[in-house]
Amino acid sequence: MLYVYRVEIRDENGNLIYQSPNDEISPNLMFKKIQDQYELTNATLIQMRLEPQDAFGERRRDMIRTYSISAFGDERDKIAPGVRVIIQGLEGYVKHVGSGRVVVDHNHPLAGRVIDVKVEVIKRLENDMEILNELNNRYSLGLNIRETDGKIVVEGEEKAKQALKNILTYYGIENDRIQL
Repeated sequence: MLYVYRVEIRDENGNLIYQSPNDEISPNLMFKKIQDQYELTNATLIQMRLEPQDAFGERRRDMIRTYSISAFGDERDKIAPGVRVIIQGLEGYVKHVGSGRVVVDHNHPLAGRVIDVKVEVIKRLENDMEILNELNNRYSLGLNIRETDGKIVVEGEEKAKQALKNILTYYGIENDRIQL
C-alpha cells in the first residue's frame, strides 16, 4: 500500500517550516500518530500538534560531534557554519569551525521542537495495478502495464523496467505477480 499526500509543517507559533512542493508518495503518512489517526478515522485531512518524541525526536547531545578539519578531505575549504555535511555516513550541519576542529550537529534540524502537522491524503493506493500505474506515471517511465491471467505484465524499455524495479525496492513493494 502507498499513500499520495501533501504535508505542511509549522512551528508552535504558526510559522511555516515545510510545505511539500508536490504530492508526496510513501508507504506511511509521515509519523506514527498521523498514520494511527488516519487508520482510525479515514479522514482525508489530518491536523495534529506533535511533541518532539512523536515527530523528529528529542535533541541528543551525543549527536553533536567534533571532527578534525582534515576528516573533510578536499571539501574542507567549503566547511562553514550552517553547511550540510555527510561524514562517517552521518548527515549533519556544521555548528562551529575553529582551531582545526569542526563541530557537527547530527540531530534532525527539527529535533526537540513541537510542530503542527497538516496532512491531506489525496489517494490511498491499495492494489498492485494502482500502485504500478501511479509509479509509472509519477516517474515518467513510459511502460505498458497490464493484468493477464492473474499476473501483472510490464512491457517497455529495459532501462525503464529496471528503474521500476528499483523504485519498487525503494518503497518496499514485493510481489511475485509482477513480471518485469
